[in-house]
Amino acid sequence: MTGKGWAKREEYSRDETERRRELVTAARTVFLRRGYRQTTIAHITDRAGVSRATFYVYFASKMDIFLVVAEGVRTEFLAAQDISDIDPDDVHVVLTVSTQRALDAAIRNHTLIALLDHEAVSHAELKRIWGGIREGTIERTARYLADAAERGLADLHAAPQTIARMGLASVEAFALPVVDGRMERADAVEEIVSLYVSLVGFQH
Repeated sequence: MTGKGWAKREEYSRDETERRRELVTAARTVFLRRGYRQTTIAHITDRAGVSRATFYVYFASKMDIFLVVAEGVRTEFLAAQDISDIDPDDVHVVLTVSTQRALDAAIRNHTLIALLDHEAVSHAELKRIWGGIREGTIERTARYLADAAERGLADLHAAPQTIARMGLASVEAFALPVVDGRMERADAVEEIVSLYVSLVGFQH
């Protein structure tokens, strides 16, 4: 293939990637405004400024793009659990910083999380994927806690899975009062970390 042909192919690839991203962004905005059931593909394409035919180049259905939006939430919670910039041996700092980041992700996505919870009740595939996102988040925290305990960095007062599940549930529960202005973010983080402290004995 000539250099010019390859450059043209890359240009098309970039255009396609950008168009798909625009559709996902538009879909997220419309889903948050209208809810899943009241949203139509026409609403999404109108928001993105593309044709219905263009939509079907990238997505098979409304649920298909909704699942991609859900994956975006997964990506944010995965990023919140990235502790590559933190000393993994300082369990208190790891739990504090990861709580701050997870709470920020929950705050940014609180309306979408509620929508996902609601729609997962009646849609088996979404329930499987959304449940998997939550369980994956819990499992990663549980593995970290179990490893910390094994290395003598923490003295757990409950099973790692139980502590991790409590942590995620607390993050989601405290996100709403922060969004509503009934609680400061820093106070919410302090409350959640205090729950961790009651179940994790930090070894210094």
